[in-house]
Amino acid sequence: MVRKFIIAIDLGGTNLKCALLNSNLKIKAKSCFNTKSFNNKRKLISGIIDSINNFILSQDLIKASILGVGIGLPGPVDTFKGVVHFLPNIPGGKK
Repeated sequence: MVRKFIIAIDLGGTNLKCALLNSNLKIKAKSCFNTKSFNNKRKLISGIIDSINNFILSQDLIKASILGVGIGLPGPVDTFKGVVHFLPNIPGGKK
């Protein structure tokens, strides 16, 4: 049986926090980075992807074991179009 996990991401003006949770919502791994270390959107997105890949590698998972990724953002989001309009306090966060 394949173990199932969830990835939670909290993108704030100060920190990018990421956590890997098992199906019982117990934190199995976590990471935290200073948001200011990502000086543009491309580097920020790469940082999020790297965090997810690090969880997969460090926990010896397969991508199919990830049920989903939830992300909290500090700004208005159009959920129908999948667009973040503005991220205050995030470098390059203006559309």
